[in-house]
Amino acid sequence: GLTVTCAQCHNHKFDPIPNRDYYSLLGVFENTEPDKFPLAPADVVENYDKHKKALDEQKDVLKGFLDTQRNQLSDIFTEKAAGYITAAWQVLGPEKRSADDVVKSRPGLEPAVVQRWVRFLDPSQKREYAYLDAWNSLLGKGGSEAEAKKIAEEFQSLLLSVRKEQKELDAKNATLKARTGEGEMPKFIPIERSKYYLLKDLAEEPDTKTHKEAGPFYFSPEEVGHYLTSVYKDYFDALRARVDKMQADLPTEYAYFPVIKDKAKIRNLHVYIRGDKDNPGEEAPRQFLQILSLG
Repeated sequence: GLTVTCAQCHNHKFDPIPNRDYYSLLGVFENTEPDKFPLAPADVVENYDKHKKALDEQKDVLKGFLDTQRNQLSDIFTEKAAGYITAAWQVLGPEKRSADDVVKSRPGLEPAVVQRWVRFLDPSQKREYAYLDAWNSLLGKGGSEAEAKKIAEEFQSLLLSVRKEQKELDAKNATLKARTGEGEMPKFIPIERSKYYLLKDLAEEPDTKTHKEAGPFYFSPEEVGHYLTSVYKDYFDALRARVDKMQADLPTEYAYFPVIKDKAKIRNLHVYIRGDKDNPGEEAPRQFLQILSLG
């Protein structure tokens, strides 16, 4: 068989496939998108698409509201992290108390959040960073609560610093995206790998298929609603009710063939020198492999 993958970084060493051919072929796929070929009358298609578009718009509004509230809740609970970590110590440390018992003895702590911190801080969890090494070492030797409290306060300071850094990068990346010209790929500034995985684990969304548990800073729509008050709660409840009604009223989707089509704006890729997308070379017009093409 003939493979093209090797030409991603250099001209193919054995087959007549130059570096540019890889990006010419990739450009064909990068410039296509899924589409539908309807097998129903035009009025049926138009009616469904109209209702689906309106529903999707309201879902986007709901998602935006939830994202904003979750971000604010994460800020709030970051400021409380040391208290929750100390509570987790009473569960995982030498005392081995139940989470329910700890919550009863420490007013102001949210039971679900305590449970999530206990899971997050369980030393059996594999992590992509070393930020919890001191915590795991203390659990292993059976240290004191005073030592645990010190680590908890240091970890809270770390979280505050990392979240601040991520927000600053988000603002810079938004500016870079706004300055990106048409047809250009935006260049984003990533946060350090270990910090990325730390934030990812803290906000992990539960997934029954992969058996992932919710992170300490994940809040379901119901939990977000629990923390809302006054006009915010009224707005949220009305928005969810509207989305639910629109979903229930959505007509049955018409039959169609799944197809692909060219994107509205076509752009050729450039060769990534040595496979590095931040180091673009010559333009690679969209086409099939030269060796297998006529002419």
